[in-house]
Amino acid sequence: KNLLSKYLKKFPNLVAYLIEPHEKSYLYLREKFKNYENISLFKMGLSNSNEVQKVNINSKSYTNSFLEFDKNVSKSWKYEQFQNLYKEEVKMQKLTDFVKENNIPKINILKLDVQGYESRVLNGAENLLRDNLIDLILLEVIIVPTYKDQSRISEIFNIFEEYNYSLYGIYDIEKNPKRSRLQQFDALFFKSSLNL
Repeated sequence: KNLLSKYLKKFPNLVAYLIEPHEKSYLYLREKFKNYENISLFKMGLSNSNEVQKVNINSKSYTNSFLEFDKNVSKSWKYEQFQNLYKEEVKMQKLTDFVKENNIPKINILKLDVQGYESRVLNGAENLLRDNLIDLILLEVIIVPTYKDQSRISEIFNIFEEYNYSLYGIYDIEKNPKRSRLQQFDALFFKSSLNL
């Protein structure tokens, strides 16, 4: 969300599609970007299938996920509190189908913040990945046990390797305390044919 605001300052005519499953966050984004005709907002989630699922709404909205907390989440994040408040039903869609439905010819930058659901979203975009229709993908990779059945780092990297994407960089590395175990990081991948 902050990344989009930065891009809008540099590229005011960019076209953006925001996907947000949580009702409260969706309403916040709708208000924030209501004066931007080039930004479309959708209340839904991305997955590897088209269905209705329940999103876990947690005490800290940045931890909302389609996955429940792992039993070891408190050990992994000693200085954070994790509490599920309730669940909301949400329409899910494959990214491939979303792109087709909205007549999106190509995605220049795909930003994913899906709290352990990364491999499912990427598997729902396999046609786009195969057909070179996504240039750059920035996503958060959670290393420590946080959600039940969260995407493993090897799963994520294998998907990118299968579709000929290369790692450009790793950013926003989280560890707490400083010399402890790596908790998560953001990774930027690019289609190898871009020759970056």
